[in-house]
Amino acid sequence: LAHHLVAAGDHVDALPTVIWAADHARSVYAFAEARRQLSVAREELWDRVDDPESLSALSYDELLRLEAEMARWAGEPSAATELLRAGLLAVPRTGLPRARLELELGEALWAVGDPAGTLAACERAEAALEPGPRGQVLRVWVLASLAQALIATGQYERCQLVAEQAIALARTCGATRNALQARITLATAT
Repeated sequence: LAHHLVAAGDHVDALPTVIWAADHARSVYAFAEARRQLSVAREELWDRVDDPESLSALSYDELLRLEAEMARWAGEPSAATELLRAGLLAVPRTGLPRARLELELGEALWAVGDPAGTLAACERAEAALEPGPRGQVLRVWVLASLAQALIATGQYERCQLVAEQAIALARTCGATRNALQARITLATAT
């Protein structure tokens, strides 16, 4: 259906349908197909409709992050890094969108075998997070990922501090999965 709506030029109906198709593809682990659908949404539909955020229930940077994540899971981490680097040029230096894109870039760089790049991206993600209660679960995820990057680059003492920070913060906001990641990293560093 999504393909036919796009081909017919029915962009308003096509955008949410393409997003739904991508979500369905992701749910059955068809990551390449999910990426293809998200690419259609970004490249062919986004600029052709009024208020694409409302139609898709996504911001542009979230669409880009999801497409990059699907590229990474489809075995194309280099393509993910290209998408993310281009997307980072368009977002402010601070805030949740910047932190999410930097964190996803760190994941993609890890997948291409660049631990130093991963560390730098995680550090930028942490720096992008503004103080306060907003985005605490994301902050735990960033800290847990930063701890992993630190251990991969041989910075064990700093890794321990960051992992402990992630674990403590996770207790207050319920980020159980990321707390577990930080605990495993901490155990490895000690």
